[in-house]
Amino acid sequence: MHNSTWNSLHAHRPKDTYGPAVLAVAAGTAIWRRPPVSDMMTGMSSQEKGYWLVTAVVTDPTGFQGYTSVAGPLIAAAGGRVLARGDEFEVAEGSSPGRPFVIEFPSYASAKECFESDGYQAAIKLREGNATFDIVIAQGVTSPAAPTS
Repeated sequence: MHNSTWNSLHAHRPKDTYGPAVLAVAAGTAIWRRPPVSDMMTGMSSQEKGYWLVTAVVTDPTGFQGYTSVAGPLIAAAGGRVLARGDEFEVAEGSSPGRPFVIEFPSYASAKECFESDGYQAAIKLREGNATFDIVIAQGVTSPAAPTS
């Protein structure tokens, strides 16, 4: 890669990346990926759990019930459980257009599989016109067990 191209791409590198983080460069676009948390913070390791970080803006609560009646059982069948649903919340920094939800899955793979399943994709269609969602699927981390004496 030409040095000026690298410098140009590096200037736009996310500030929260550490170490060698470029995943791919295609047609002048860099895709950044942080190394595993275990490489960034001593004493932390990747965990199997996966999470949906959801921001929901419900515009028609009655119509939205069609989505929840289908999506709820699908999420539960995939091992998902709601950890937070934003009944009461405060935006402490930045902005958020809607109500936050955190859904935990047994693994990152199961979180992705649930979202990508035919059943959940059909459920998404049921919320059209009733709500808009932003969903981020993330892998969890955990601190190592405390040493026993």
